Amino acid sequence: MNKTFLAQIFGCSLFRFTALVVGLLFALPVLPQRMQQFPTQQSWGYAAQPDISSGDLQPEATLMSRNTLPKPVKTQDTNYGYLSIRNAPGKPLEVRLSVESRQPAYKGLNCQPAGCDISVAFDGKRAVTFRARPAKGWPEAIVLDSSSDFVEAATKNSASIEVQFQDLENGSSRYIFGSSTPLALAKLKK
Repeated sequence: MNKTFLAQIFGCSLFRFTALVVGLLFALPVLPQRMQQFPTQQSWGYAAQPDISSGDLQPEATLMSRNTLPKPVKTQDTNYGYLSIRNAPGKPLEVRLSVESRQPAYKGLNCQPAGCDISVAFDGKRAVTFRARPAKGWPEAIVLDSSSDFVEAATKNSASIEVQFQDLENGSSRYIFGSSTPLALAKLKK
């Protein structure tokens, strides 16, 4: 065989291989975000967060859902849910369920000013119904009327928290949360 012919074949193959590798490297960031794992999906995160009205920092625990909602289609890969427990001075602990910010036509959770019901199952046990109300000035969030039962269960359970609720665009919906450790109330102290 002629060495020039072998060089042409090898050079062509090397070019194709290089093009394949470069193509794969550019394609990887396009993978759906729901495949990513975020630290706040693994366990409760603790940090001081500003109050929406006053701007004062208050201790808060946050847990991000492991799944997203299918609509709006434009944001389906980023439409995560969040459970947060806030310790505001002089008030009982506040438990809030929120969804990612929506487009103006879709105002988030379907909870009337009179209130709504959500079902929560801890570690696969029978679901408990909680009464909730819309969060003031935040249509993508609802606040539990009585948080003590939720907080008590969250401090004892850690494997999974399944929350079922009504969403304006998705109808009957559910978020799955999970934490490797139970909620630590001591980390919510000022």
